[in-house]
Amino acid sequence: MITAHPVWPWQRLAPDRRPLATVALVLISLSGLLTGIVLRPLTQDLWPRSPQRSATIPLAKQPTATPTTNTAQAESFFLGLQLSPGGEISAGNTLTVTAIAKLSNTRAPAQGVTCTITITGPDTLQVQPATQQTDANGEAAWTIPIPNGANSGGYTVTVTGKWGQFSATWENNLEIRGGDGG
Repeated sequence: MITAHPVWPWQRLAPDRRPLATVALVLISLSGLLTGIVLRPLTQDLWPRSPQRSATIPLAKQPTATPTTNTAQAESFFLGLQLSPGGEISAGNTLTVTAIAKLSNTRAPAQGVTCTITITGPDTLQVQPATQQTDANGEAAWTIPIPNGANSGGYTVTVTGKWGQFSATWENNLEIRGGDGG
């Protein structure tokens, strides 16, 4: 009985040609690697990464005279921003801005995060409401009247949360329509 054994392509190559084939394979592999390294910075402009909408920031223990009701041992927190009514509002109406802080390890509300918001835009609406701390639900809310004279256009609403020595920032776009200025 004759038994057939598989013959690999490498075995078909003459022994004296194997070093040349090895060098050729190594050079082809290296050329592909170097091409990727050289072209990567060029392609990052063509396909930029999507912006990260939440930040994970390590927390520091806060020395306080009285303990807070939140006893979760978190290493980081997430910060979000909600605009009501949505990302478009007419001049003369009221905007509600809500900052939302959650513990990253349990997604439980992060109480006691100090939050500030700023609204910047074309001209007349330069607002910076008072700083607030998140409540037991992990939320801090501001009600902001949009003046009738506010310029129409795009504005940026930014919330910054600080807990101990660390902070996180989130931005949303706001479109104001129908102001006297635009």
